[in-house]
Amino acid sequence: AEYAAFAKAALLAVNRTESGGAGLQAVIDAVAGAGGEKLLVPVPDSKRAEPLRVALDLGPAKVGGAWRWGVRAAVRGATFYRLYAPDDFDEEVLRARALYANLLLLPLDGLGDAAVRCDRGDATVCVDLEPP
Repeated sequence: AEYAAFAKAALLAVNRTESGGAGLQAVIDAVAGAGGEKLLVPVPDSKRAEPLRVALDLGPAKVGGAWRWGVRAAVRGATFYRLYAPDDFDEEVLRARALYANLLLLPLDGLGDAAVRCDRGDATVCVDLEPP
């Protein structure tokens, strides 16, 4: 039962809803003005989508503030966007790639609760901007 819950949690963590949602918010924040005003509008570029990735191994991990040992799932998902001026969707201004990454752990160390460890607050999103 723990393994099925772990697999489900890993797939949920990397799915386009979570990884893409975090990526979109990071792109919006990266191109916003100093006061948060919308300088550019991101439009998803599904044609450039990359496969979602889940890498499994055994080892230590700090998830949710505590170190434990077990099965680790490193999840990654990249989403791409075309960026336009708010008043002109005819000319692409920039392109963005948002790379989402997070780590999940299924503890196997016998040191307490064996529930899947995953903290969305530990996720990182890196945004790269490039000309069209």
